[in-house]
Amino acid sequence: MKKTKKDQRPASSMTKAELAEEIKRLRRKVSSLHKFKAMYNEIKGGSREETAEYEKLAALGRFTANVAPEIRNPITVIGGIARRMILNAEDRSKNREYLKIIVKEARRLEDVLTDAITFSGKGIFHRTESDINSIVKSELEKLVHQCGERGIKVEQKSGRIPSVYVDKKEVGEAIFNIIENAVDAMGKGGTLTIATEVEKMSERDYVTVNISDTGEGIPEEKIKVIFEPFFSTKVDHQDTGLGLPIAKKTVEVHGGFIKVKSQVGMGTTFSLYFPFRGRSKKRK
Repeated sequence: MKKTKKDQRPASSMTKAELAEEIKRLRRKVSSLHKFKAMYNEIKGGSREETAEYEKLAALGRFTANVAPEIRNPITVIGGIARRMILNAEDRSKNREYLKIIVKEARRLEDVLTDAITFSGKGIFHRTESDINSIVKSELEKLVHQCGERGIKVEQKSGRIPSVYVDKKEVGEAIFNIIENAVDAMGKGGTLTIATEVEKMSERDYVTVNISDTGEGIPEEKIKVIFEPFFSTKVDHQDTGLGLPIAKKTVEVHGGFIKVKSQVGMGTTFSLYFPFRGRSKKRK
């Protein structure tokens, strides 16, 4: 808006009320400039981080495509031979124990390579109309025995949610990975809570799966890197370090995202957001 001659008067000729109003107007402008600068820095920094992340994932993809098959084939052979040798080894002998270790480690390396191929590949998803509550229940049943052994209380709060178009197998594995992480985070005792609900964000509807544990929590500096390939929060590092990255990729391919809230000493909540169209029927 063009200023009038009255607006352009020198400060010395203004009344106290006019001067106060002018100061307020200038403060609002300065505040707006600060906000704009903060937004610009955030976008600029985010772009650098996203570019670096993309380059890292691209490098991992190239490595996996070229090297993984060459590594997996001999590992499979070694594991197979060791399993056959165990059949002929004497009970309680040292050789039998060594062979068991070889089989165990070969299987672990096979799992790492399988996850790496899954993570770096484009992936083919077969989407069907699915009930997220049923998927959660099915994946949770796989860990009920383990929770019982560790004294972990399980609470499933199935909300009234609509069906969504997802790949049941891939989404199930993503949910399982995060539930398994929650169980491992608690060690002995605690409460595992899985709740589903409908949430609206940025004018879009989502079915949300909230997976909460009462474990030790994740420090703020580690939350930023938990979705990086091969990063692990587990002390023994027995997992492949790809469970969370694969889960994140799966949710994002379905048009959703994952949010993490954690407090050291209190626990962690992973929230998986799956978009849906408003006309879907709600299920209990």
